[in-house]
Amino acid sequence: MSRVSVEESLTTVTIALLVQRPARPDDRLLRSALFGWSFNAAERQAAQPTREISETVQRIRRACRPVSALRDLSVVRAVLDALTLRQDGRPTAAKTIYRKCGVFYNALGLAVERRLLSVDPVDQVQWRAPVMAKAVDRRVVASPVPVRELLDAAARQPRRGGQLVASFGCLYLAGMRPSEALGIRESDCTLPESG
Repeated sequence: MSRVSVEESLTTVTIALLVQRPARPDDRLLRSALFGWSFNAAERQAAQPTREISETVQRIRRACRPVSALRDLSVVRAVLDALTLRQDGRPTAAKTIYRKCGVFYNALGLAVERRLLSVDPVDQVQWRAPVMAKAVDRRVVASPVPVRELLDAAARQPRRGGQLVASFGCLYLAGMRPSEALGIRESDCTLPESG
């Protein structure tokens, strides 16, 4: 998991743990203060925060629930539910939910290890990540003309053109994953005499 993924996950969790108060900074500013500063070690070492970021971080510190609040299972459920939504309110992709949940679970494990919590509260919550429909977005699937142009361009590459055509052809025409296309061998195929 990348550093950016961890920062993004911790940002979502922290915003979900904030107590709702009047004059709360907007989510854009909260994310900027958390993702762009608090959880970004490189940025913190490189420069001082702006006044706006510094003030927002202080407001976050005052509004964030203590770790002990996670003994309340409704708080844990609210955090888990927050991990299922994108910033625009639409559902998050399943892989992103699992990645963010993993960061949250690890943070809770650390809290148990440091005796801030006696048990991992997630184990006590009857919660499952929502199952997302896996519909293919036709806007991101290549049509035959660009694929033919790609295969023609690949064929013109010196030395490896044939391999590239075979790999990209398997991806598009057979719907293989890249690892499957790279692992295919002539002995795996029944090939015609020509063509």
